Amino acid sequence: MLDRNGKKLTATGSCFENCAKWVIGDPSTEFVVVHCLVTGAGHIKGLEYAHAFLLDERVNLVIDVTLDINEPKVISADRYREIGNVREEIHYTREEVLAKIRETDHYGAWDDKLQTDVDRAVTESS
Repeated sequence: MLDRNGKKLTATGSCFENCAKWVIGDPSTEFVVVHCLVTGAGHIKGLEYAHAFLLDERVNLVIDVTLDINEPKVISADRYREIGNVREEIHYTREEVLAKIRETDHYGAWDDKLQTDVDRAVTESS
């Protein structure tokens, strides 16, 4: 699949893997892993794809570790949802993440309602 400028789309982040590793690495974490659908910006503006982020529901804060688990981006959850047009949120606790990884042998997305044409195209071209 091609982006708006005719370039081949490739996955650029590791959101599912990095989010899972974040919560697995901290048994006392208060964060949940959120899998969702978002709408792209920049060179993928308007394209819908599956995404993952970390959410602290107590303080309504998102940590995005898509590009680098060691350099997380921190933003208010409301603003994050607005920027990415976040929808179809599915929340997973640390224990649920561990169970899903054991069950599926991958980091996600685990729910079929989060599969889009873009996700399938990127997966097939990898």
